[in-house]
Amino acid sequence: MHAGEHFAAKLCLLFTHSQFFIDDTAWTQTPPTRTQPRSLAQMDDATYDDTAQGSAGNAAAHFAVPAGPGDPEERTIPSDAVADDAERAAAAQEHVSIDVHLARLATVHAASSTINETERVEAVRYVPAGKAAGNYLPLPLGKEGHPYREGWAWGWFQTRRLVRTQCKRHEFVDPTTPLFRRLAIEASRLDICYRSATQREVVCIALCIPELRSALYPTVPEPDILEICRTNATRLPAAIRRQYYVPTANGNVWSEFDVVDVSIYCGLHAARPQPKEGKQTQLRRWNEVLDHFFMEWLPLQTDVSMQPKFQPFPRGGEPYPNELPEDWKERTDMMYTVWGHLLACGFTTRAMRPPGEVWFYMARARRAERDRALLASNCRQQNKDAKQTEVRQWSTQWLVWPPMQYGRAAIRVKVSNAQRELYWHEYEEMFKDMQGRWAMHNEILTGEGLEPDVFYSEDKVCRPWIPLYTP
Repeated sequence: MHAGEHFAAKLCLLFTHSQFFIDDTAWTQTPPTRTQPRSLAQMDDATYDDTAQGSAGNAAAHFAVPAGPGDPEERTIPSDAVADDAERAAAAQEHVSIDVHLARLATVHAASSTINETERVEAVRYVPAGKAAGNYLPLPLGKEGHPYREGWAWGWFQTRRLVRTQCKRHEFVDPTTPLFRRLAIEASRLDICYRSATQREVVCIALCIPELRSALYPTVPEPDILEICRTNATRLPAAIRRQYYVPTANGNVWSEFDVVDVSIYCGLHAARPQPKEGKQTQLRRWNEVLDHFFMEWLPLQTDVSMQPKFQPFPRGGEPYPNELPEDWKERTDMMYTVWGHLLACGFTTRAMRPPGEVWFYMARARRAERDRALLASNCRQQNKDAKQTEVRQWSTQWLVWPPMQYGRAAIRVKVSNAQRELYWHEYEEMFKDMQGRWAMHNEILTGEGLEPDVFYSEDKVCRPWIPLYTP
């Protein structure tokens, strides 16, 4: 890769959303009854040892992708997304294509600059820039607030035509039309972290339609992230940082998810094996291999020249092709094979080693799975007859979901009406219950030489994420 290409890939950072239009309607209805009360027995310090080591095998569910995308007939483009993109467009000083931006970089650096669509994580380099600029990422936008390449429909398309209530009947573009198909395929060529809010919605709807799903750009279809975020975000790995966004009292509530973490999650999903036989065993071993690779092996590889040669996959990550043997730890070449595979999927060594984004993601994953295992053990000690669903509910409710750092870019989704009611009637009590767990979590981070997580916002606009429903 030329120096200009490498530089461009690092500078063409993410695009995502910021403020949405707010509905300040207060809720006065009677709150629903929770199926699993939060007033569970308090943690017993004698049985809860948060310094113990969990088994890597317990992380088997970490990279599992929830199945069952939403019904496409019930999926619509939220007007919030269109308004969000319009706000981004209005704030932009100019509206140009990605190609123009890269041409300027090429002029400045006297080299040919193009987007290497396989270099996914290297391009995901986001540094918080303060509250005012935190939600603005330096990827150029079109007049409607969407990043686009020359010749793409996103460069001229009027986004309101995707919302039935914002256009005339003959203007509406529904998912059955050729234009919607074109928009979905084009948007799918961008990593999820690059897309505008509307582009993400279009791709997620396309994932629900078999003939569109198979036409999208990535070799491995990405998970329907927005549907998972809206319906049950506890199914997403705890390694994905998150928070609630609550701009007004008794008004709407949004969940926000760190867009870089979501991109890493999708990349790891594409890279995992897809065996026809013994799937659960292979996926469990793959999770163990990844944990060992990121947390034990790769940080010790200091000789850059040892990086294996690789050929990037042309359309994003592809499944790991080899069967994982039971004695994989004894195979000296195993880690190099995994290293080369992840490089071909678009991850870079710098991002996978500390202090890279992917390494920190995996560190959070290991910490969360250890915590989940200890919570499950604690639940069984208090109730030996507890069913598996009860153990899972206990672990999910008491698990520490790491918060987003100040100014990070995020994917924002509005919680359901039922969840909003639960938030306004029960969140403060849950907040008090979790303070001890957050303090214990930060003690562990400090003991590992890491900065403690910040769970408290002075203006209370951003609040720590606690599940508002049972999984």
